[in-house]
Amino acid sequence: MQASGDSRRTRQPLGSRRAVSGGAKLRWPCPTLTRVDEPAEQSDALRRLRAFTEWAGDGRKLTQTGRIRLTDARTLVPLLDTGDTIDPVIGDRRFKTQSTQELPGLNLIVDWARAIRLVRVVKGRIAAVQKNRALLRRPLELWDRAFEVFGSLGETICYGDTPLSVEFEPAMDALLSSLYGGPLRIDEACAVTWEAATLPYAIERAPVAH
Repeated sequence: MQASGDSRRTRQPLGSRRAVSGGAKLRWPCPTLTRVDEPAEQSDALRRLRAFTEWAGDGRKLTQTGRIRLTDARTLVPLLDTGDTIDPVIGDRRFKTQSTQELPGLNLIVDWARAIRLVRVVKGRIAAVQKNRALLRRPLELWDRAFEVFGSLGETICYGDTPLSVEFEPAMDALLSSLYGGPLRIDEACAVTWEAATLPYAIERAPVAH
C-alpha cells in the first residue's frame, strides 16, 4: 500500500529548468572578504596552487586523456597534501589505482589552477602560464582570483550529473550568504546548499511505500 504523506525532490533532466518568477535569475549577495595579507599567505589552498604551478613549470607531459600521469601523481599527492590515497588498502586487500581520475583532491588542484589560468594545457603538456606567474607572489590577488572562479568547479568537486554539480555556483553563493549572517550547523548548511541547487528544477510529491 502507498500513501502520500511525505514529499521528496525529484528533478527533471538538467536541461529542463523551470523559470524563476519574472524571468530574473535569482542571485545571492557574496560576502565581502576582509583583505588581510597574512591569512591569505598562510592559506593551504594557495600553498597547493603555488606548489602545483611551480611543479608544472615549463611543461609536464599528460596522459592521452589529458590527465596527470600516475607516476607524477605519486610525487604530487604528498607534495600538495591532497588527502588522496594511491593504491589504498582496505581490509587485507590492496586496490591498485588505475588513473588519476580516482584522486579527487589532486584533480581539484589541477582544475582550480587551470581555471585561474595559472597553468594551461598545450600539445599534451601542462605548463605554467608565464604572464600570470606574478600572481604567485601576490597572495591577496591570488586569493581573490581563486575565490572568483571557485563556483566553476562544480563538476570537479561533485560527482555525477546532479543539481549540485550544475548549480554549484548559486549554491555556494547561498551558503556563503548564510554563513555571513553567523555560524551554521552541518545539517543547516546542507539544507541551504541543496535548496539553492534544486531551485531551478521541478519539485513533485512522491508516494511513500509502506
